[in-house]
Amino acid sequence: MTFQDLAGNPRRGKIGFLSMLSVGLGYSLVAHFLDLLHAPPVPPPFLAIPADRYFHWAAWFYAPGMLLGWILASAVIQIFSRLLGGQGKFEDTLALTGWASALGTLATLLPDLVLTLVQVAGWMDYGHWRGSVDHGGPWFYIVWAYLLLYLGLFLVFYPQVVWTVHRLSGRRAVGAGWTGFLVYQGFLMLFAR
Repeated sequence: MTFQDLAGNPRRGKIGFLSMLSVGLGYSLVAHFLDLLHAPPVPPPFLAIPADRYFHWAAWFYAPGMLLGWILASAVIQIFSRLLGGQGKFEDTLALTGWASALGTLATLLPDLVLTLVQVAGWMDYGHWRGSVDHGGPWFYIVWAYLLLYLGLFLVFYPQVVWTVHRLSGRRAVGAGWTGFLVYQGFLMLFAR
């Protein structure tokens, strides 16, 4: 489904919400697996939660945090788009931003989910994997590859939302879209480790 297809779908709000709820619950499952692995949060948590219990609690607040971040980013995109001459409705911005955020998040959710599941199952040692990530081993490059894919998808999808909903193009779409992404990612960094 393209952004244009979703914009014309009468169920777009439900699709955006369910898309975000799905990735939020997926990351809650990743947090649960990390709790089972006794993984430390990296970097240390911003929230005043003991590091050894962080992922236990994160399993409960990741999904709500992602939903709140999505709503906040959508509001920022709406406000900036309107200031730049856009005429779209917030409901459409919210729906399409939900779809865009979920698609972008799949770039990290799928590998994170598979890796933590494999580690919980005992097919891969968490300590060895973490050492490879921390010290420039092969997993360092793999993790950075999917993080860069995540970044690239958001940097493309959020301006696409602005273009589709508000009919802004070029720098105005990029400016509103990227500002929304910075707000979304900044909000998630308060919670996600």
